[in-house]
Amino acid sequence: MLSAVDRAKFRVKIKSLADEARTIRAEEKRAKTEFDRNTLYLHRIGIVRKEQRATLLAYAMARGVPYKVAEPKTRKIIDFKRVRGILNSLAGIEMTQDDVREWVDSATTKCV
Repeated sequence: MLSAVDRAKFRVKIKSLADEARTIRAEEKRAKTEFDRNTLYLHRIGIVRKEQRATLLAYAMARGVPYKVAEPKTRKIIDFKRVRGILNSLAGIEMTQDDVREWVDSATTKCV
């Protein structure tokens, strides 16, 4: 599965993204104008949150955790391309978008 180094890479990225979200939230409170506050807010809930979700899904997939355990209730669309990219860059696992889609679909068909 994952080596200790690969697991550490995932943990560092997950913690960095969580810290980035906290920092942005603090800066939102200190922003002087509504435009600045909204810009920071949209960055936090758009870009940072999507990257965090893709990283957590890639980490779960690399560890062999079923999709329904990683994300029991969701209605959001998964960025399969980003999950695949993170798997490749952090763990060196070569997968296609279809492999990631199959991981998600296998969890949903078992529950039905």
